[in-house]
Amino acid sequence: MRLIIIFAVFLLTFTMIVNVSAQRCPASKRTIKIYVQNGHQADGLSYRLIPLKGKVSNQELLSSEFLVRTFGVSDPDCDKTILSADRSVELNSNYVAKFVKDLEPEKEQIDIRGNKLSGKIKNGELIFNASDLNWDFYLLEINSSNYQTTYLLGRILGGCSDIDTVILRWPVDSSTVK
Repeated sequence: MRLIIIFAVFLLTFTMIVNVSAQRCPASKRTIKIYVQNGHQADGLSYRLIPLKGKVSNQELLSSEFLVRTFGVSDPDCDKTILSADRSVELNSNYVAKFVKDLEPEKEQIDIRGNKLSGKIKNGELIFNASDLNWDFYLLEINSSNYQTTYLLGRILGGCSDIDTVILRWPVDSSTVK
């Protein structure tokens, strides 16, 4: 009987250790902070989260050649950056617009892990529910009526309480800048 109790305690302890080390953070937040060039106000900020699962393989997304050819990424180490859940890669909007146009529209999927696939951005900040175990890649499209559309590629819903910073670039029409 004593041996059974010792074995049960050992097994319970071992199970707890394995479960604790399997995941750094089961539930966390991913924050995207949005700033504008020249400190002007961006009007009508909105976003669209585009899941890439089933559209592009993770192997392709982790290839710097694919990222340069498809998205116009200029960083030669972009594959190492995107592999990390800590950072997203900003993409060349001219390349991405064609890629997004060729994607099949999403079926009526309302949210992923409680995150809406599109919506308004308030106070220059987006906050998504994330998980360390989410290895899916997403395109995040950030729109404004008076700034260029910006695209980020990465594990937007993965990682542990990570923060990305985006600077919206040059106004589309400088006469609309307030």
